[in-house]
Amino acid sequence: MIGAVAGSYFIPDTILPRVSESTDEQEMETKYSYINPLLFCKDQNLSNLNSEVSTEIEKKVGTYIEERKKEGGLIEASVYYKDLNSGPWALINGELLSAPSSLLKVPLAISVYSAAEKNPSLLGTSVHFSGGEDVPASQYFKPPQQIVAGSNYTAEELVRYMVEDSDNAALYLLSNMLDQKDLLDSYSHLGITTPTTNLSSYSMTVRQYASFFRILFNASYLSQDKSEYLLSLLASSKFDQGIEAGLPKDIKVANKFGETRFSNNKVQLHDCGIVYYKKGPYLLCIMTHGTNFDALAGSIAGISKIIYAVLEEQN
Repeated sequence: MIGAVAGSYFIPDTILPRVSESTDEQEMETKYSYINPLLFCKDQNLSNLNSEVSTEIEKKVGTYIEERKKEGGLIEASVYYKDLNSGPWALINGELLSAPSSLLKVPLAISVYSAAEKNPSLLGTSVHFSGGEDVPASQYFKPPQQIVAGSNYTAEELVRYMVEDSDNAALYLLSNMLDQKDLLDSYSHLGITTPTTNLSSYSMTVRQYASFFRILFNASYLSQDKSEYLLSLLASSKFDQGIEAGLPKDIKVANKFGETRFSNNKVQLHDCGIVYYKKGPYLLCIMTHGTNFDALAGSIAGISKIIYAVLEEQN
């Protein structure tokens, strides 16, 4: 079933990640812009993958987070960085648990396209949006475009609205179109188990969530074409106040953000995705807790800027 967290976003109540880290041993050349399928992938001890770059990122980002906490607005943050070509990684406050909220539109989109591989007619299936559906509360970072009441939309169109614009109404319709068995099977195949906690306290770590982007980048779950397509949608995301704000304008980012407001006036803002850096793509996931969405967006942008600067210095 699909439920709501903090009255703001629909979240599948069947997901609690159980993921493993892997490193690329051999890669094949590809015609695609956003993916890099693997010929061979081998689990490694994470301690073997660290590097001078990782150490510098952890040091500078850790210092920056502490400075932002003293300034106010930011209470805590966790960061996961991984070089998607050569494997070095960095992790700051990796045990912090966060409410993923709208970030979970990515695994839902993956589930839709997985179901479409078995039922090709699914993507063309049309559903009516009356406007009277029980759609979650308004978002702080509002969708630039939303589906219109009184109109019909195909599943493929709804995925685009959900991923590019983070439209909650599109999410609501899609979650009801998708067979629950397909949703459960998709999460099962991704190595994700049913949570033992109730939905209101559902949480995950930054590295656990980042696995969804590795699945797409490596085309290890969906076909190459479908993985490429979903990442192209994420690269068209309208949210540019987080990771993207800390980068030069010419760098493409395939990302998804999530926001949650709690009854105690605390908020969380996250931004995760793949940065297509000219010297090699990297995965970056940043989860922040605080009291002000704009301050958290600024912190995410600042962290992104620091990591980019370290990579520029080291390369």
